[in-house]
Amino acid sequence: MVLVMLDLLRVMVPFKAEYCFQLENRSSADQAYHFELDVRKVSSELGITTGVRTLQRNADMTISSVSGEYIPYDSIPTSFTGVAIKFNNGSPNVPPSIEIKASPAKILQGHNIFGPCSILLGYAEMCSALELSHPMLADMLEWDLAEVMQLDCTFSANVGTEQKAKQAIAHMANVSHGQVKASRSEYETTCYHNRASSHWRGKCYSKQHEFEKQYNDYRAKAEKGDKHAQSIVDAMSDPRLHRFVRWLIRFEASVTKRKLKELNIPTKINDLINYQQQLQETGKELIQELWLMTYGELINHTYRGHSMNIYDDELVQNTLRLKHQKVTPKGNISYAKADRAFSFYRRLVNEGYFEVKRSFSVTKTFYNNFNLLLDAGFTKAQLQNLQGNGMNKVVPLVDVITVDFSQQYPDWYLEPEFGPLTRQLLANDNVVQLRTA
Repeated sequence: MVLVMLDLLRVMVPFKAEYCFQLENRSSADQAYHFELDVRKVSSELGITTGVRTLQRNADMTISSVSGEYIPYDSIPTSFTGVAIKFNNGSPNVPPSIEIKASPAKILQGHNIFGPCSILLGYAEMCSALELSHPMLADMLEWDLAEVMQLDCTFSANVGTEQKAKQAIAHMANVSHGQVKASRSEYETTCYHNRASSHWRGKCYSKQHEFEKQYNDYRAKAEKGDKHAQSIVDAMSDPRLHRFVRWLIRFEASVTKRKLKELNIPTKINDLINYQQQLQETGKELIQELWLMTYGELINHTYRGHSMNIYDDELVQNTLRLKHQKVTPKGNISYAKADRAFSFYRRLVNEGYFEVKRSFSVTKTFYNNFNLLLDAGFTKAQLQNLQGNGMNKVVPLVDVITVDFSQQYPDWYLEPEFGPLTRQLLANDNVVQLRTA
């Protein structure tokens, strides 16, 4: 059984040339011109209303001119949650195109507590939704040039209690490594990593809280007669889902097109689908590999599978002395390096990691001491979570938040072969097969 989930798929599909016009690039010597979308032609053929970014009026408040026409955001209906659609007018860096974005799990099965990792499965359902709701728009697009812009690769861990879930997230909110920095959320059930990166971004949060909020929101809409919301409520009402999501922490890595290129992974959607399928033949799963190279790398560096009672001074000192003892030329055992490391550890306990780091005028000196502790078996996460109250009873959360790759799904889960809209189209013709060839 596949042990990962593709939680979001964002794809850019360019418009055909007849729906674009050419503009000169005045600010770029490298590229003489670019293409922009003929908004009026597209909106006229589709029969949709446009918006404007600039509106000028005369003294009598009558409209004198408009500029910056665009087609507003929209949502394409599916059997469950919608597919978001965004129109890009075009620029020197982005061709005239649409972006379609959805959670494959949600549009296929009505929830994303767990779900498939197949890019083809999710993409086919997104294409089917567009084909059924906007067939004229689908015919305006260059599907062979469709590119992946973002993949959200997701793993989860059940930590046993609500208190442990909050503790684990608070713990992760203090964890950084290299250029990957943590940032807090306004909610205690969420934290972020690498938030400003154009390569990948991480999010750690309580899936139980998110699921319950979404369930209550859809139920409120269903009670007002929203039949579409009722179909989602029906899917989310399975008591087995409510049991499985309890105390579940989600680790979500948003991997961008730029990161895929850095890894020499194809970004054209059809090539990427083939790449994923070829990788599976070797026993590997693309979504799992991408997660391991992003969020998984952070967790491996900061936790490393170790467990240690770092609040026991005697144990800490003995551990450091055993690791860093040195035999002098006279044959005596010196604990000078170990005791220096222990003094540094005590400063971390009393003042806190970030305050001690700030106090060092020479960063290299700080890390020389810090590495002595890491070499003795501490983890970066443990040390970064010392808060400086002198009473740190930090219980290692390695075992609590270790992602168990064998427990991503309940034993009763059956991965869908096709989505309901894909089945509907395949029953009529081969449009979906052609779009995702």
